[in-house]
Amino acid sequence: MGNILPPSVQESGKGLSAPTRLAAFLLSMLLLVFPVACKKSSGSRPSPPAPPYRDMAGAGNAHNLGLAASDGTWTYYAFMVFDIQQPQGDLMGIYRTRADGTGSPVKIRADLGLDLHLIGGKLYFTSVDADNQSALFLMNPDGTGEEKLLSLEGVFKDLTYCEGFFYYIENMADIDEFDHGLIYRLPIGGGPPEQISAVEAYAMGAGQD
Repeated sequence: MGNILPPSVQESGKGLSAPTRLAAFLLSMLLLVFPVACKKSSGSRPSPPAPPYRDMAGAGNAHNLGLAASDGTWTYYAFMVFDIQQPQGDLMGIYRTRADGTGSPVKIRADLGLDLHLIGGKLYFTSVDADNQSALFLMNPDGTGEEKLLSLEGVFKDLTYCEGFFYYIENMADIDEFDHGLIYRLPIGGGPPEQISAVEAYAMGAGQD
């Protein structure tokens, strides 16, 4: 299975030289963050999925690899071993469990998925496709009906949903670089992605009114 983690996560735990630590500190002071406004407009947009169309994962989840999402009845989460040097084992995958804590978790996908978003009764997530590329998928809450929506040359970063569109950074950074890339948006109802930034970003956030 290919690696869908961003380079910054892949490199966690490894020693950094003094110049690298200094560069990391300076960059953190100048971190470029692109806020994506989500306002009502008179322009056309794709129809959102069936109500409730709000993203049940929450905007903050996008900056933590999107490891969980809940609709109040079920909680969906990804299980992984963060040290990529260690075997992931049979526990790796996507699970769902009752939000009230009763019952036992059930694995609904054998392979790892990140960037979980629960929208209109569908679970969206990123993983790797058959060609070992980072890809966006959707499936039913019980794990059936999996479909691939889009694959990238780079890696999805900060995948966020807002009013009918997914927003994401296509991370093209090398293993020893900070994650960065151009910002795109993708209609949830289908269609090609659209580049919406002229410069590269290191982080991004979007919110719903």
